[in-house]
Amino acid sequence: MLRGSLTGYVDIAQVTLYVFWAFFAGLIFYLQRESHREGYPLLTDIPGQTDQESVNDLVPTSAPVKRFKLFHGGFTYTPDTSPPRKPENAIPAAWFPGAPLDPLGDALVDGLGPASYAFRADEPDLDTEGELRYIPLRSKPEYHVDTRLPNPIGMNVVGVDGVRAGTCIDVWIDVIENEVVFLEVALPEPVSRRVLVPAPFVRYRPRTNTASVRALAAERFPGIPGTRIEGRVTRLEEDKILGYFGGGAFYGMPRRPGPALGPLPGAPL
Repeated sequence: MLRGSLTGYVDIAQVTLYVFWAFFAGLIFYLQRESHREGYPLLTDIPGQTDQESVNDLVPTSAPVKRFKLFHGGFTYTPDTSPPRKPENAIPAAWFPGAPLDPLGDALVDGLGPASYAFRADEPDLDTEGELRYIPLRSKPEYHVDTRLPNPIGMNVVGVDGVRAGTCIDVWIDVIENEVVFLEVALPEPVSRRVLVPAPFVRYRPRTNTASVRALAAERFPGIPGTRIEGRVTRLEEDKILGYFGGGAFYGMPRRPGPALGPLPGAPL
């Protein structure tokens, strides 16, 4: 028997090779299964085909549920076993899978297309100290708007149609990034409510004392999603507000969803 041989037909190098093959096969299966913690099972949107007939039947079984401890307390679990939410009040624009959806009602209200939002936790975002991350400026006297920048407080807020929608009565700041994230706007009667306007959608005009919002017309401001508790916005509410304005950039005016150039001269309609 040669040195390094276990039997006359098997030696240590051969056993090592087989062990490596088995380990590598197990590693591939493990990584493939772990990659299915989010975004799976794959569901088809082909009309007439059920979820059980979807294309995910050939991939490895999903990973077992794993619990992750969150920084500020509580737990989250993956994969998420709750049934997926499907768009409502919309139909596909074409027959092929993944086709865009045509809204049947108000896309801003239904949260479709650019107005869609994620179902985040209905709890406020916190900083590393466990305090609220987004707060109105009135609750932090040590903060102020930089004097070198326009102060939106007191400005008239106008929509893309040039109509006054309300008055900015305060700004909300991100205490981690030290920047303005929302404008708190008081709407006039008969609405008489306060709404949050994301700062990236606002353009300031100090000469005319106006803050222009090009995403929405003034008549759409009363539909801005609100907050359950004054002075606090949750992650879900934040996403709904951002989705409303993101959708307004496309659905905010009747002509926006149509083609940019329109039909060519003499082309059939």
